[in-house]
Amino acid sequence: MNLETAPRVIFCQPALPAYRIDFFDRMAKQLGQRFALYYSPTDMGALTQHSKPFNWERPVGLMQPIIPGVIEWQPGVMKIRMQRGDTLIVCGGPRTVSTLTLLVKARLRGIKTVWFGHYWSSTSKSHRFYVRMMLMKLVHAVLFYTDQEIDEYRAGFGHNDRRPISAVNNGINVDPIISVRNPYRAEGRPRDMLLIGRLQAKCQAEMVINALADSRLAGVRLHIVGDGPARADLEVLARKLGVEDAVIWHGGTSDENVIAKVANQCRIFVFPGAVGLSLIHAMAYGLPAVINDDRWGNGPEITAFSANSTGAAFAKDDSADLVDKIAAIIDDTGLLNRWSEEARRRADELYNTQGMTDRVLALIDRLGDGR
Repeated sequence: MNLETAPRVIFCQPALPAYRIDFFDRMAKQLGQRFALYYSPTDMGALTQHSKPFNWERPVGLMQPIIPGVIEWQPGVMKIRMQRGDTLIVCGGPRTVSTLTLLVKARLRGIKTVWFGHYWSSTSKSHRFYVRMMLMKLVHAVLFYTDQEIDEYRAGFGHNDRRPISAVNNGINVDPIISVRNPYRAEGRPRDMLLIGRLQAKCQAEMVINALADSRLAGVRLHIVGDGPARADLEVLARKLGVEDAVIWHGGTSDENVIAKVANQCRIFVFPGAVGLSLIHAMAYGLPAVINDDRWGNGPEITAFSANSTGAAFAKDDSADLVDKIAAIIDDTGLLNRWSEEARRRADELYNTQGMTDRVLALIDRLGDGR
């Protein structure tokens, strides 16, 4: 096959976070030089620190705000080489007007286009949601994050949509986790909890630190793997409540060997705020989760969770209920062992980068067949 004329698969993303690298690398291993990713260098702390460049990555200019927080432009994307037969997959977002312009250019050139994004995310607002639904009409196919979102779309805005609609079941690379995780037996672990994720307002980590001050959780410790703008205030809160010895700070890292040393000693994962891929990460370690019950206030990855099958759900923003749920399960080792097995199975089989790759390639094949 002549690589100069062979159909290519082109991704256009605002950034290249560490949790996406394995997915893109698997795509490149399947497609070879026919695959390329265009993105803007971005500082997301540990999430954007990767040591080696890949032959499939194509950095473009830094994202430029046109109206800060409202509209932005990604320099360089309009120069992406595209030809008839290629497939362009963009990160769906109404605020990046360069992406929308690129989609129009691609359509005019007879290039297959795919919108990859949320149906509804934890940061969605009604007006932006409606705009996104309208802009999604620019493309030939839609790729949501989870199968549940397909059902939600089909039940609402997409009830008459005849285009190919698929989902990746957003996940992480579980291979390095499988190699370092220990067998889960709750009775052999200390009464420790894991919180992993960027420490910012939407994480609501202060709720679980407050929970540690409840007498029913005496002797329970919280391990925090992550960093961010909220950390300083959280440390002050822990000291104020007298629970500073019960909170262990591990900092932000994407090194699975480091994370494993923490996760392998914890009984449960807890995340009071808007949870996303952190949930899948914890499930891959077999950790039962305690998260809030608000489908629309969490990321779409919440579809991987089932109350009373992979963990316990507490009423959103209800600190008392959070304490109740933790206290009710932290010593029920038989229950935790059952939940752990199901959580691990779902991560290993359903929510991982190999499955994501297979699903995207299947959608591209459907587009190529005209279906």
